[in-house]
Amino acid sequence: MTSGQVFSATFPATVSGLPESRQFIHGTLRSLGLETYETDIQLALGEVMQNIIRHGYGGGDALGSITMKIRFNNETRRVYCWIRDTASPAISANRKPAVSCRKPQEGGIGLHLIHALCEKYEITMGKDGNLFSVVIRLASSGTK
Repeated sequence: MTSGQVFSATFPATVSGLPESRQFIHGTLRSLGLETYETDIQLALGEVMQNIIRHGYGGGDALGSITMKIRFNNETRRVYCWIRDTASPAISANRKPAVSCRKPQEGGIGLHLIHALCEKYEITMGKDGNLFSVVIRLASSGTK
C-alpha cells in the first residue's frame, strides 16, 4: 500500500466526466489496496462531482474542467481528496446538509451524503474557481 503519493486527473465539467472520474477513483483505490472502501468513497466523491457539474457548471452546459487529487495517509488511515473546478461560486460555502432525505425539494441531499460519509469536508470559493476538500477516515475493519 502506497502512502503519501498523490494521484491526479482532470475531467471535463460535463456529465460525461462522471464515468471518467469513477474510473480514476477505482484505479487509484486499487493501486492503494483500498478496494474494500470503494463504495463509500465513490459515493462521497461522486456526489461532490455531481454537485459541481450541476451547480457550478449549469448541469454541464458551461465550459470548464474539474481536477481531482487523491492522497492516502496509511499512518492516520485517512484518504484526502481535493476537487478543484474553474466555475463561478454557485452555492454558499456555509450551506448545510439536508436534515432529512425525506424532503428532496429542499435540496442539500448530496451534502447530506457527503457529510455522512466523510470525517470532514470544506468548500473554498475563489474568483478563479472553487476547491472542495474531503477527508475520509477509514476503519481498520474495512467498514465505515
